[in-house]
Amino acid sequence: MKIVYDDIVFSLQKAGGISEVFSQISQYMPGEIYHYIYDNACDNLSFQKIISHKYIVLSSFLLNVKRYFSLSINFKGPFIFHSSYYRISRNKHAINITTVHDFMYEIYRKDIKSFFHKVQKKRAVFNSDGIICISENTKKDLQKYYPNINKPIAVIYNGYDDNSYFFRNSSREKTIVYTGGRKRYKNFQLAVQIVKELKNYHFIIAGGGALTTEETALLSGVQFTKYGFVSREQLSELYNTSFLFLYPSEYEGFGITPIEAQACGCLVACQMKSSLPEVVRDTAIPIIPQNIQETVSLIKKYEDPNEYRIIQKAGLDNAARFSWKKTAEEYCSFYEQIERLKQNKL
Repeated sequence: MKIVYDDIVFSLQKAGGISEVFSQISQYMPGEIYHYIYDNACDNLSFQKIISHKYIVLSSFLLNVKRYFSLSINFKGPFIFHSSYYRISRNKHAINITTVHDFMYEIYRKDIKSFFHKVQKKRAVFNSDGIICISENTKKDLQKYYPNINKPIAVIYNGYDDNSYFFRNSSREKTIVYTGGRKRYKNFQLAVQIVKELKNYHFIIAGGGALTTEETALLSGVQFTKYGFVSREQLSELYNTSFLFLYPSEYEGFGITPIEAQACGCLVACQMKSSLPEVVRDTAIPIIPQNIQETVSLIKKYEDPNEYRIIQKAGLDNAARFSWKKTAEEYCSFYEQIERLKQNKL
């Protein structure tokens, strides 16, 4: 099977979940693999891990315009075309696959960038031969926003980097970790409220850019440490030594970070919304925004070492459900399924 990956996402972001997906699955994919990349992709942290296949390097000049157009490919004979960010191939031999990650732009953004994003996503979805959704919740959103969609759809969960995130430390410090962005739907303010109510815990805030004046004021009275960029190894160490990982986001297409924390033996507290009930099941503490005190009480239960060990084991077992190798195998099976369907139509 010939597979062409349009790796434009490595040029659109320096790091991120979508970059991680495409860097990981291509490492496990069998067959004849080609990567179409832009000349600035080397700045992406995930791209640097990709095993070398065959690369066609394109100019990133005017990429902000090029990103919205189909990629020109001159291959003859059938091939899988899978764009990392909502593009298609007009080559008559192409079997177009689109992965839909979430509907963040549709739910939370109303600006001009979101308008173009939504147009591009819809075009990719309706011109694809097969669609992959990264959770059942994303599939539900897909069918909500595109009720007339009539394409083969597969739900394939993401994996996590088990070479970086693994359990190696039983002792826990009185620290609570929060990672990544702090946009409105991420509910950073809710995380700070929980930390304040728990008392006597050190709060570690990793990544997500510098704290704003408002965020610094919000943290008044809290003992905290703010890290800038943290490597996988550093983050794994934080998860391995901390008591709790706070993830109060109200919307995620999948949510890899709770799995990474659980794989390191860290207790997770998150809102049971969007895809997260699928991801953590009953192995995490539910954050109840309307009742902070109840949330805190549920967390405090696990200050008992015996109770902590029980939920820690449940979290480790839950994380074991996910791997990038498994994800890649399911992608490959879907490619083969769509390839057969298209051949039968010819």
